[in-house]
Amino acid sequence: MARAAEAGEATQVAGLLPGDLGRIRAGLGRAPSETELSLFSAMWSEHCAYRHSRPLLGRLPTRGEAVAQGPGENAGIVDLGGGLGLACKVESHNHPSAVEPHQGAATGVGGILRDVLSLGARPVALLDGLGFGPAEDAKAAWLARGVVEGVGAYGNAVGVPTVGGVTRYLPGYAHHPLLNAMCAGLVALDRVVYGRARRAGDVLLLLGATTGRDGVGGASFASEDLDADRTARRPQVQVGDPFAEKRLIEATLEAMAAGLVQGCQDMGAAGIVSSTSELCHRAGLGCEVDLDRVPLRQPGMAGWEILLSESQERMLLDVDPADVEAVAAIARHWSLEAAAIGRVLAEPVYRARRGGEVVADLPMALLCEPPAASLAPGPRPRRAAPPPPPPAPGEWGDVAVAVLTHPDVADKAEVYERYDSTVQAHTALGPPSGAAVLTLPGRSDGVALTLDMNPAYALADPHAAAALTVVEGVQNLASVGAEPLALTDCLNLGDPTTAAGAAELVASVDGLAEACRALGVPVVGGNVSLYNEGPAGRMPPTVAVGMVGRVPRVEGRPARGLIRAGEVLLLVGPREGEVGGSVYARVRAGDEGAGAPALPDYAAVARAAAFVRDARRRGLARYACDVWTGGLLAAVWRAAAAGGRGAEIDLEPMPADRLAAVLFGEGAGRYLVAASPTRARRLRERAAAAGLELHPLGSVRSAPGLAVRVGARLLFDVTAGRRSRRGEGRRR
Repeated sequence: MARAAEAGEATQVAGLLPGDLGRIRAGLGRAPSETELSLFSAMWSEHCAYRHSRPLLGRLPTRGEAVAQGPGENAGIVDLGGGLGLACKVESHNHPSAVEPHQGAATGVGGILRDVLSLGARPVALLDGLGFGPAEDAKAAWLARGVVEGVGAYGNAVGVPTVGGVTRYLPGYAHHPLLNAMCAGLVALDRVVYGRARRAGDVLLLLGATTGRDGVGGASFASEDLDADRTARRPQVQVGDPFAEKRLIEATLEAMAAGLVQGCQDMGAAGIVSSTSELCHRAGLGCEVDLDRVPLRQPGMAGWEILLSESQERMLLDVDPADVEAVAAIARHWSLEAAAIGRVLAEPVYRARRGGEVVADLPMALLCEPPAASLAPGPRPRRAAPPPPPPAPGEWGDVAVAVLTHPDVADKAEVYERYDSTVQAHTALGPPSGAAVLTLPGRSDGVALTLDMNPAYALADPHAAAALTVVEGVQNLASVGAEPLALTDCLNLGDPTTAAGAAELVASVDGLAEACRALGVPVVGGNVSLYNEGPAGRMPPTVAVGMVGRVPRVEGRPARGLIRAGEVLLLVGPREGEVGGSVYARVRAGDEGAGAPALPDYAAVARAAAFVRDARRRGLARYACDVWTGGLLAAVWRAAAAGGRGAEIDLEPMPADRLAAVLFGEGAGRYLVAASPTRARRLRERAAAAGLELHPLGSVRSAPGLAVRVGARLLFDVTAGRRSRRGEGRRR
């Protein structure tokens, strides 16, 4: 066995916490070898083991009528009825994207595709959640370009449409960008393949690309703060090949369809050691891995490098010995490697050999079940901010332009137009809609997908930000007539060993749990990304929520904007929104001084969502969208621009502060709806019967631009000529 790690050696190993070496020695009854210690550094890292977040995640509701598979597998599965399921998950790739943005983003897409694939699901849609710094910052601009190029290059080449997403701009993302990738895939519920071994004696088959040094130590690297000099981290970033991934998808699905795969695990973080140990440990079994059988693309790799390599486009299959050659034949057809690298053991141990020598021999439970880490959170983060003074009489037009051209509001066509959103021909509604709609093969119904996040709110109140992100997901789905079925989340936060970082983590989970329970939306899985910090500071606490809904009937292509002049515009829900945390407040007071919206009235949110959902399904509302980022003014502006029309808003006289809340306020429970005059009357009648606020706003006009009148007075008129193009086309 390789040399043991001496008791007097450094007590801090990448990925391990203080005291972990003592726990490992006690569990083994001896000192670990150097190879064994490297395995613990990966498997006990925050990235693999969720040591700080795992005790909190039990607070999230995970059961519901539509939940076919909840947390614990590689992805969650939502029951769409008729024996069909939708596998879905969202994951982060923040650390790699901060070091090598193109490959970091590309391999983030590749990894989330394999998570869904491992269950036997064919990937049918991607969404991305992006966070960047100011465009004026050269480093932030370089990171943004690389991330967007990486997402597009991989998704387009592999042939899976990117149908939606969200991009936010804050100074806290300047040198540490956010990259969250979500994937959804279709699977027959009676053909799901789970991430667990079947029985002792089965063969562990590595399918896909050869193994190299790229990504070695990536799991430990993703469990640390990043220092100023990141060039040394580049070898820890994986390198993707989307064309190999496409072949891997087809080969894996073909082997599964033939009944040749008993269990499946993708090779992501911590590579071979993670996939082989997790597959067997879930079944209460062990395994033995022969490193000499792993196909390598680089000579001279050490045993620990082979075990920890995160080379992309690889899957681990549990295969009956009698079926190995049949799987190998499928692999050859797709020009892939298929190597029997180990076997499943009845004894619950993890054993690895190299050159006939045992280089690791560990109790499986010790390797796969590290102790949870304790949290010492400070007080719940919440920073109130006074509302900014309303615009002076002559300032309204300038403030409106500032809001409409803010990076979070402005057109982002140059981002989403880099992505193929229609490949596979399922996309009925793609970007820039708040929710995408996909048709289902051979069925009249469809699914709606949305991905949201509100990091600007979280700067002041991470609890409210997380809760409101769930609300926004529900509202986006309601706008296309979809009932929410479940969600998958990604928590992107800082160092959990600090009082501030721990407090943000606790507040974010509690806000997420509160809203999910109040609105009846279960969590089927997700990801936690911590230690998103560097010399420039901590990333804004960011909770990304990917939500899945069902549309009872998809007819043609749903409207993505205002296209019919003369239609009536209506505001569903409260007339005034929340100014705290809004783009308007950020424009007036700066990001750090903008505050946050109040927590929502969940019962009111549910009533408004049900009303809008029903109006869309009955055809009473031809178009609807939630009133969120940028407020009512931005919602009307985006809808008019998407349809090539203009709009006129007519408001009654009111004090300036209330007028600002009407036009620029954000928060929960508000929708913009467009309908014909006849159907608008029916909507008003139905709203009155339901006890729901419904306010007339104005009408759609043929000429582009947006005019706002208060009584008989023109407050301002934002025309295409006045619209600033600063940064347009890069921001989504």
